[in-house]
Amino acid sequence: MRTILLLLFLSAVTGCGTVKSVKMDTLQVAEPSFKFLDNRPIEMRKSRVDTDSSGITTFFSDDNISPSAPVIVMTALQAQIPDKLQGHSVTLNEFVLYVYEHKTSVDENQLHTAAATTPGSSAVTESLAGMLIPSIDSVVGSKTVYLRISGKIDDQEFSTSVGELYRGRVTEANIRTTVKNTLTQLTNDVLGIVDKK
Repeated sequence: MRTILLLLFLSAVTGCGTVKSVKMDTLQVAEPSFKFLDNRPIEMRKSRVDTDSSGITTFFSDDNISPSAPVIVMTALQAQIPDKLQGHSVTLNEFVLYVYEHKTSVDENQLHTAAATTPGSSAVTESLAGMLIPSIDSVVGSKTVYLRISGKIDDQEFSTSVGELYRGRVTEANIRTTVKNTLTQLTNDVLGIVDKK
């Protein structure tokens, strides 16, 4: 019983869910050496949370990322390859950043059968187990942080995406790491396009 109470306490203290906003560490750079256009649809510029039977997907966008998605992309490209992009046009069509948390479901029939065949088990124990399993999963289970950035360099399309798994509660630092890794890959992808021109 002490172990069950300890795990419930751990779940409550650690908390579940995803952070509500992300503040990125970005370099201050001068005006970009290239023309930059934000062509994302309006619905892609706002955060939202989608819930279904399999889990929760938390989308981050301009209203809960600082600085905004276009500034993050423009700053990264200007900081890394300003000379290569000079005189070119960069259009941002997508910046899709989300955290996906799989929802653990408890099969009530299996739980009841297990409790019935376990000596010393009671209805209280069965009920606590039914609550505890999803709580433990929220604390130690894997979550996916995913970012896709797509657009055009002049008339040449690009699309870069990175998905990474994190255990337990997804932190702001986790999301920043995935964004930075995606921006590094984006810079390489854009460089490959420009070098072919």
